[in-house]
Amino acid sequence: MTRLPGEHALDQQVLRKSNERWRLVGSRCASCGKVFFPPRTLCADDLTKCEERLLSTQGTVYEASHIRVAPVGFTAPYWIAYVDLPEGVRLFAQLDWRGDEPPRHGDAVECTVRVVRTEPHEVLGPVFTGPQ
Repeated sequence: MTRLPGEHALDQQVLRKSNERWRLVGSRCASCGKVFFPPRTLCADDLTKCEERLLSTQGTVYEASHIRVAPVGFTAPYWIAYVDLPEGVRLFAQLDWRGDEPPRHGDAVECTVRVVRTEPHEVLGPVFTGPQ
């Protein structure tokens, strides 16, 4: 993680600013085309070198859970979810859900970057947002 004076910590391996927007960083196998998140140096299937690529900011909820008791550094209640991206990647992240109903399989979400925890210092990470 990188932290500059007066700034939030940020995992630059998985997040990058592109055209004034934060994007998730993954990798793609040059041989078989499989996409990975977080990024890998070598493909897990054929050991071919992977190339870094920016991932989509749009996704769909695979499964979500409402957290009522949070660990140190997190503020409850909040949602967490497995999110499927169009590239075939499934990732685990916080979910900013304000809909009247709980999130369901297939609900559309969009990736933003926000403070995801506060202890021992503030850390920026991916947060997917649903209907506002």
